[in-house]
Parts: sequence; C-alpha cells; structure tokens
Amino acid sequence: MKVVLGLSGGVDSIASAIILKNKGYEVIALYFDVVNDGDKDAEERARQAAFKLEIPYVYKNLSKEFDENIIKYFCNEYSLGRTPIPCIFCNPLIKWKVLYDYAKEIGAEYIASGHYAKVVQDGDIFYVSRAANLEKDQSYMLARLPQNILSMMLLPLGDIESKDKTREIAKAFDFDFGSQKESQDICFIKHSYVEFLEEQGIETKEGNYVDTSGLTLAPTGKGYAAFTIGQRKGLGLSMGVPCYVTKIDSETGNITVSTNEQDLYREQVLIDNIFWTGPRLDGEYFAKLRYAAKMAKCQVINKSQYIILSVDEAQRAPAPGQAAVIYNNEDKVVGCGIIC
Repeated sequence: MKVVLGLSGGVDSIASAIILKNKGYEVIALYFDVVNDGDKDAEERARQAAFKLEIPYVYKNLSKEFDENIIKYFCNEYSLGRTPIPCIFCNPLIKWKVLYDYAKEIGAEYIASGHYAKVVQDGDIFYVSRAANLEKDQSYMLARLPQNILSMMLLPLGDIESKDKTREIAKAFDFDFGSQKESQDICFIKHSYVEFLEEQGIETKEGNYVDTSGLTLAPTGKGYAAFTIGQRKGLGLSMGVPCYVTKIDSETGNITVSTNEQDLYREQVLIDNIFWTGPRLDGEYFAKLRYAAKMAKCQVINKSQYIILSVDEAQRAPAPGQAAVIYNNEDKVVGCGIIC
C-alpha cells in the first residue's frame, strides 16, 4: 500500500516514516516549502532523511498558494483587531490538500503526517480524535479536515504516549536530534509577528489605552495589531497594579484595559464560520478555546449562522479570531468554529 507522508525533516515526521515502513507501507516523502526559498536546512534534513530511509522524495513549492490562502488571511485578521490561527486553515487548504491531491495523482491509497492525533471511524463518518500523548495532542489543529481527507489519513504517532518514545524510534534508525529545536507555533514567522506584519505592509492605527468606563488613560504608542486579548506584559502602563487587555477597537485604535482579571472571563462564547465533521449537533459537549487551553464542558446552542457555547466554567480571554473546537465525551472532534 502506498502512503504519501508529509516529511518536514523533524523527529515526528521521520519517526512516522519509520513506523509506516516497519508496517510494510511503501512510503513516499513529500516536503512542503510554504515560504519561497524558505528553510534550506530543514529541506536538506528532509532530503537526507528520505535518502537514509530509502524512500522517494518529492519537493513542492507551495509559496504562492500559501500566500493567497494563509498569509493574506493572517494579515487581514490582524488588521481587523483579531487574533488569527493560521494552522487551522493551512491544514485543510494547503498541507493535507496537497498530500491528498498528490496521492490521487500517483495512485497512493493513504496520506500521513507526524501529527499527534488519531483518526477513528463511526459508521460512515471519520473523525479526528485526541492522541494518547495528551501533552502533545494536535487534534485541535486538524479540526476542519473534510471526509475525503480523513478517510485516507494515517497518523502513526497517535498511539505514541510520549515524545521520548518518538525520539527513541528515530534514534533506533541512527537519527540524532540532539540540537534540533521544537517547531514553532507559526512556521512562517522568524522573529515577531508585528515585524512580519510591517514587512507585509500592514500598518494599524495608534490609539489610546482606555479603561472599561471609556476614560482615556494614555497613548498606546503602537498600532493595535501589537495587542492581544488577555495580554498583561509589554503595555507600558504605570497603574501600580497589573492591567489586562480586554478589548481591541480597530476603528479607533483604542485598547481597553482592566485592572480586574475577572473582566477577561466569559461564560458564553459566540462562534461562526462553523465546520461540522459529521451531523450538526446540539447538546452537551466539550470545547477548547485555544490550542493550549483545557477542555471545558459546554452546552452547544445552534443558531442559523452561528453557535453559542455556554461553558460550565468561565473561560479566560477567549480571543476573536481564535478557533473553538468541539469534542464529544470520547475525545472525538465533532465541530469547529471561529470566535467572534
């Protein structure tokens, strides 16, 4: 059976290649270059890994598609005063779509990656499910994948219980990752996202810090894209007590701050841009409002164009633009939306 594997040259994708080979799959490595003339060291590591594993290696420059679908979305969201999450959209629109298209082109039966997650089948529907390694679980980032992709997916690290075990698999094949850093949250940003936005020609208005009653406190001294909901550090405000960003106004550039951290907590969250893995659902489920957030029990209330998530325990700083991923009680991803 042929499987096209997204090979980044990191420990996770290399360990995945080894697992698949050991199970008897014919593995074809596919390297994505999402930034034109991107990370040459990573590309060389992936190429050398494929050579050492004796598997075919395919290079694809996806910079044009990535710019059109992800970079422009990323910049536009910040220009609206929101906090985007590019991986949620990159996975269905770029990475897994290219794996799927190439697999169909060469007649491969499966596609795979080094993500920590599982794919499970319930009747005729395939779902992403949480990995055995909950610390590294990436099911949140795969929440918007359609059925045609899920039905062909293999995730070899889904049952691996620790990152150390992943390293052991790679080292057993004489790969050494001693000095290699963990992958970054946003792969296309090398320094700060604010510098990246400036490089892309995105300039956002400077306004004032205001309190929750609307009273002006001081000029912000920087554009509103430099702020995120819940931010405490780097504000430059001398209030004698910690301040937290509670609202970003893209029209005025004003940043609302509060000295009461409880002002960040919400018991209800509105989400739109809904994607359901299977049937549209109402009732009691669990939600994650950020990648690193804990699961929260919630009531899913369907409306025509949006969903209300009513959580049992108030959640800190749900940020517009971030993803809310809905799980059932068996750790399956059943839906996903974007926080309004």
